Amino acid sequence: MDLRLIEAGLSVFQQKGVRFTMDDLSHAMGISKKTVYELVESKEALIAGIIGHVHEDIHRQQAAILADAGLRPAEKLERILTVLPVYGTFFEYGRLAELEEKYPVQFERMTVLLNQGWETTFDLYREGVAQGTLRPCHPDLFKTLYTSAVTALFHDRFVLRHQMPYADTLKEVVSILMHGFVQSGSANEGAPEA
Repeated sequence: MDLRLIEAGLSVFQQKGVRFTMDDLSHAMGISKKTVYELVESKEALIAGIIGHVHEDIHRQQAAILADAGLRPAEKLERILTVLPVYGTFFEYGRLAELEEKYPVQFERMTVLLNQGWETTFDLYREGVAQGTLRPCHPDLFKTLYTSAVTALFHDRFVLRHQMPYADTLKEVVSILMHGFVQSGSANEGAPEA
């Protein structure tokens, strides 16, 4: 899909959410509505293209983190799990709630994409375990906890109710998964399990 179309689509999505019209898109691009329909068959097809573009953007950022030799595996893992697309407002809860309501097939596709491509993350996790910087656990359990938490944030409207930016909420979720609830140096740190 044409990058100019994707960028204009993201722009109108950021302004109006899924309520944007193809007229809004044609205006943003400075072309006729007829020309817009020559570039993309429907609004849903555009949304599908935007989701694909956002997914690719996230993977590009994650690849850059993986390539950073100055970061330890635990640091890489934490950064990878908190990556948001350049167009971060795409992931603001209100926008995702609209997407889920009006375009459930595309929302489900986004959820499926969240569950794909974990092999590199698992390799990174295993590297951290081998170096002794990460605690051993089954990688699929970690993935399930992460994806369940992220998905639950959308479905139970936590972000909207608490008026927290999605990026901050995601960082908090990953921090809890990576570091737990116990403060470093607290009296309970390292206490025997009950």
